Amino acid sequence: KEDPKQVIACLKTILEREPNNRPILEKLAELHAQLGQRDESATCWKLLANSFLDEGDLAGAEGSLRKSLALNPKDIVTWQKVLDTVRKGGAPKKLEVFGAELAERFKSLGLMEVVRDHLAEMVKAFPENLDFKLGLADARFALGDHKACVADLLALGLEYHKKQRWPEAERVFGQVLK
Repeated sequence: KEDPKQVIACLKTILEREPNNRPILEKLAELHAQLGQRDESATCWKLLANSFLDEGDLAGAEGSLRKSLALNPKDIVTWQKVLDTVRKGGAPKKLEVFGAELAERFKSLGLMEVVRDHLAEMVKAFPENLDFKLGLADARFALGDHKACVADLLALGLEYHKKQRWPEAERVFGQVLK
């Protein structure tokens, strides 16, 4: 109990014999975090998430994956795993909210190809979400697809205009001007 490094060594020995021991994985993740070993802690949280996924516990898996992301927010694979877990959970609103969060994170990292592909999926899943459509257009434009992007936005703006959905039409045409 006095030396966390010795405790870590002992816990790793236990894990060799019991690789899916959740309390040990959790304790190991916490100890690594206490020692400032963020990557090791994040890895333990991901292993714990895999254990939860094997049991079909989506909430436990999501919680563990989010703890891993808190330690390593640039881990693209973990972001994708959280998205898959949320998708499996079957709560559309939660998926929509997390999908937007994921797009913003990838955009902040400058991963526009990933943003484009992700938002293309989100537009298919949530065709009424204008933010996803505008984000997708933004990503496509950033990747050099200027003419097709503007043409698609103009068509979308005219569609909203025809339906007399003025606020949406204004946002789309504003994006075209931008």
